[in-house]
Amino acid sequence: MRFAMITLNPVDPAVRYALADRERLHAIISASCTGRPLWRWERDRIHLVADRIDTDRLTARMGHPAIRVTDYDRALGLLTVGDRLTVDVDANMTVCHEGRRRPLPDDAARRAWTERTYRVNGFDVHDVALLDHRVDTVDANRRRLTVDHALVRVDATILDPAGARRMLTRGVGRARAFGFGLPLVTRRIPADVSSDTSQGAAL
Repeated sequence: MRFAMITLNPVDPAVRYALADRERLHAIISASCTGRPLWRWERDRIHLVADRIDTDRLTARMGHPAIRVTDYDRALGLLTVGDRLTVDVDANMTVCHEGRRRPLPDDAARRAWTERTYRVNGFDVHDVALLDHRVDTVDANRRRLTVDHALVRVDATILDPAGARRMLTRGVGRARAFGFGLPLVTRRIPADVSSDTSQGAAL
């Protein structure tokens, strides 16, 4: 797996064209990757996880951005039992009700969904902070869809490294084709480092 951080020039016409439509942006990213890409767009930056990333194709379609690609498998291989992570994710959280997917009704339900999702994937959750909640409208196959999504920051300890790696590469929630659900590790304190120090490393 590869991890890319793409810094865009927001005044470039090619960039503005790509960012104007999340479905179009996903098509551009998908055409530049193998496997099913997982991505997140925020302001002038896109984070991207995929099996392989063709930086030349991305450069040609997105106004020659600055692209930094790293070996994600190598970084994930460092994760072990007892590591403490801070993870940010902007996810489309839903519940199935009468055969239909519906957004969660309130912050308490979003916290519960987040805790449950992380525990299923091998984490011991210490804290969930809700940073933002929005409802966006996106185009999909000539239809207008409403995506209810929340940005959360999770402080958790790894109990199952395989489950943690799976979540970090497959994402969480729905609407991943529109750039939601990619967990980003912002801080890692290895298991062999005391949690009362400021040491740690971003994944």
